Amino acid sequence: MMGETVAIGWFVLQLTDSPFMVGVSMALRLVPNFLLGIPAGAIADAGDRRRLIRWLNVGMAAPVGALGLLILSGDAQLWHVLALVTAAGGLQAFHQAARASYTYDIVGPSLAVHGLSAILVTTRIGALVGSVAVGSVMARVGVDVAFFVLAGAYLLAALAALFMGSAGQSAPVERTSAWASLAGFLKEIRTNRSLLALSISTALLEMLGFSHQALLPSIARDVLHVDAEGLGLISGIRSLGGIAGVLFLAGWGERGARGAVYLVVIALFGASLVWLGFASGFTVALLALIVLSGFMSLADILSQGLMQLAVPNEFRGRAMGSWVLATGFGPIGSLQIGGLASLAGVTLALSASGVGLVVLALGIAIFAPRIRRM
Repeated sequence: MMGETVAIGWFVLQLTDSPFMVGVSMALRLVPNFLLGIPAGAIADAGDRRRLIRWLNVGMAAPVGALGLLILSGDAQLWHVLALVTAAGGLQAFHQAARASYTYDIVGPSLAVHGLSAILVTTRIGALVGSVAVGSVMARVGVDVAFFVLAGAYLLAALAALFMGSAGQSAPVERTSAWASLAGFLKEIRTNRSLLALSISTALLEMLGFSHQALLPSIARDVLHVDAEGLGLISGIRSLGGIAGVLFLAGWGERGARGAVYLVVIALFGASLVWLGFASGFTVALLALIVLSGFMSLADILSQGLMQLAVPNEFRGRAMGSWVLATGFGPIGSLQIGGLASLAGVTLALSASGVGLVVLALGIAIFAPRIRRM
C-alpha cells in the first residue's frame, strides 16, 4: 500500500505538475473510508474475517494492475488515475476494518496493543521495502512496471492469507446480518461517548497529521531535489521511525494510561510537522520524517486499540469500521494541505497542520477527560 502511494503520487505529479492534484489523488484514495467505513465494519462482524481478507487481497490487485496497463498503452489520463485510486480505496476500507478486528481476535483484549504493534511493525517493514523497490523500478524501468509489481504483491498477500487457520480466541461466537450489525452499532455510537470522542479525534488526526503525505512528492522534487528513486528511498527510510515507535510501544506493554500517552503522541506529532516544515537540507528533512513517522505509528496503534477497548466484544469489527470512517476525513486534509502548499508554500502548510495537532491534544485533554484516563 505504501509503494502504491509512492507510485501514484509521483505519476500524478509528473502528469500534472501540480501538488494540488497530488492532494486530490490522495484524497480520493481515502474518500471511500468515509462512505464505506461503517458498512465495512458491519460486514467484518457479520462473516468470517479470514475469508474476507483473502478475497480483498485479490481484489486490490485489480485497480493497480489496470493502471499499469493504461500507462503501458500510453492511454492513461488523469481521470483514469483518479477513478482507479477511488476503487482501490474502497477495497482498502473493507480490508482495514477486517484486518484490525481479526488481529484482536487472535491475541485477545489483554494483548491488544501488542497485537496491533506486531502488525504495524511488519507493515512498516513492508513499507520500507516496497517504497524503495517501487521508487527504484520507476526510475530504472518505468511507472507501468511498478504498478505491475504492486499488483503481484497483493496477489502474494492473498496467498499468504490462505495460512490463517484459526478464527482467533476472541472471535465473536454469534454472527448477525450486516444490516443488524449496522443498526446495532449506530445505537452504540450514540450512547458511547468515549467511542464518539475517539472517532472525532481520529478524524482530526487524519485531516491535520496524516495528510502531510500528500506533500511528499513535492518535498522530494522541489525541496530535496531528488528523482523518483529518491522519493522511494525517502518514503522507505522514514518507515524506520514507524518501526522504532512500535517497538517503544511494545516495550511499554499493556500498562495503564494509554489514553494519556495518546494525547502526548498527538502533541509531539504536531511538533514534528512544524520541524519538517522548517527543515533545510536533505539530512535534517529525512531525520524529521523518520521522527514524524514514529509518532504517526504510535497514533495509529493507540487510536485503534483504544477504540476496540471502548466497545463490547461483539462490536469490535464495527468499532474498526468507525475508525475507517474517521480516516475518511483525510481527503479534506489532503485537499487543504495541497492547496495551501500551492498558494503559500510547503513550510506554512506543514506548520499550520502541526499547530493544529497541538491544539487538538489540548482540547481532548480538557473536553474529553475519559480518554485521558483510559
